[in-house]
Amino acid sequence: MIEEISYTLDDSAVTPDDIEAFHSDLRRTQEATARSLRSIFFDQGHFDTIWLLLSTSEQGRHILEGLKKTCADVQTLWGPDSRAFCPEITVTNLLSQGGKGFVDFLTRTLEVLESPNKPAFLPNPWWDEAQHRSRGTEIIFEITTITRNKFIAYFVLASTGSIVNDIVKRSEGMKPVLDIMENSDGLFAQSLAMAKTTLRDKPLVRCENCTKSSEGFEPPVRFMVCSTCKSKLAFEVHYCSRTCQQEDWSVHKRTCGKKKVSKGLSGTKEDDLWAFTDPVTAMIRNSRNQDGHVALRDIGLGAPTAKRSPAAELQAEMLEANRDVDYFLFTASGKPVRFVIDDSAAKITFKIVRGMVPTQPAETPHLGAMAEYMLKLMSGYPGLSRDIILKQLCAE
Repeated sequence: MIEEISYTLDDSAVTPDDIEAFHSDLRRTQEATARSLRSIFFDQGHFDTIWLLLSTSEQGRHILEGLKKTCADVQTLWGPDSRAFCPEITVTNLLSQGGKGFVDFLTRTLEVLESPNKPAFLPNPWWDEAQHRSRGTEIIFEITTITRNKFIAYFVLASTGSIVNDIVKRSEGMKPVLDIMENSDGLFAQSLAMAKTTLRDKPLVRCENCTKSSEGFEPPVRFMVCSTCKSKLAFEVHYCSRTCQQEDWSVHKRTCGKKKVSKGLSGTKEDDLWAFTDPVTAMIRNSRNQDGHVALRDIGLGAPTAKRSPAAELQAEMLEANRDVDYFLFTASGKPVRFVIDDSAAKITFKIVRGMVPTQPAETPHLGAMAEYMLKLMSGYPGLSRDIILKQLCAE
């Protein structure tokens, strides 16, 4: 692309003063963008939660609105074609993981804009590779890099502006989200938003024999299906290889083409919890009774993915021994206080979040949601205070 541009614009056509003017213009644009992002994330608060709770169609509408406005307003040498320099700005990328891709994009952008380098150039592997291919056209590459970063800044302002405008106007698509934010506690709203980022967009395909999913192969493997079951029953039984199909034949032949029988492997469409990823799925599975229903009392803790602190280990032991208690808080003297939630919806939300916090590293966002909820309800309890609760949670 850079080589094609250099055919119509060579380095001699641009002076150092031109470059400095481009830099100054980009600095002003990025300063405005950084101020806007700081306001959205820190002054207004809950922007990321509101965004994640929006429906996919509403999220997509805001991304497209941002692109439309940017292409119309951006003032660069290439105008709307500047979008070609920004491979990270696609609807697919930004809506990945329930919209978390957009939050991550904004977070990375703000981090770069607040770096000491002015103007700031956002890194991208594709763009970095283009730099290596632009030998002899360094000034042209500099201009296109400025153009790329200006387009990104305009897009950030336009897309977030579209969202904030809907919040202020309480638009039809925004109203359900604002209702959740206003009529529920912070834990519930944040937990819903975070849960959405972990949901699968579609069921996994797993080998009926070795149980590996298509995600577990590098390079990717094209799975085979049992042709008899597919033609006679419109039912798909998957295998990753002919070897696995042959190994499973002694089991599968009993029902092949006669009856829809699946092992209900985790994450596949025969698994009614396919959309959920671990550790949530494991906790819910382990809490089912013989009828297949989830017993709230038995939603415990997931297996730790990181070493627990001594305080967290004590908490886990006490919770496992006292399933009716949702959490144990401790006074300054070390006396345990039983924290029990009466509302069933709040209880299951809290227990799922609680189960994830002790299993994950301390930087997990779930800790903040859980802390906010307990501080709201328990900081005025005799023997407890905000500082005491926060100190305990930090230790855990």
